[in-house]
Amino acid sequence: MSDEPHKIVYYCGNGKHNRRCTTHKREECWAEKPHLRPSRKDKKRKNNPAAHLSIVQALITLSESTQPTSNQVVIDCDSTHHMFNNIKFFSNRPTPISSEVATGDRQSHLIAIGIGNVTLNCNNKTLNLKNCLLFPGLKCNLVSMLELFKNQQTVH
Repeated sequence: MSDEPHKIVYYCGNGKHNRRCTTHKREECWAEKPHLRPSRKDKKRKNNPAAHLSIVQALITLSESTQPTSNQVVIDCDSTHHMFNNIKFFSNRPTPISSEVATGDRQSHLIAIGIGNVTLNCNNKTLNLKNCLLFPGLKCNLVSMLELFKNQQTVH
């Protein structure tokens, strides 16, 4: 053995926190609380800002008018779900549901009557959206920027 100093590193394991471990507190121990460990998938998603930028650049052309109509699709940075007002946007017949969603003013609510997948085509590019909600009477169709980022969607 060499005479160089060495460091002893203590690890946690088998579902127990090692009290000698100095890299984290017991409350943050992944061995005891595996649900606190960030998933590898989440780490990958956070490290790809170029994918997010390409989504915005490709989809920004979906709405060219300042006055949205019932046929237009608008990218919404506050929307938590993709929302469409007509069954014609859906790839297949949406599954019937009854789900209440708060609107931007948080006072009014809309009732979704269906959920399904939507395929949008724009400038020879395709975007497949999953779990889109159907709201008849919605003034314009909304693509949730939050959902796009969360699902790291790209345009083909």
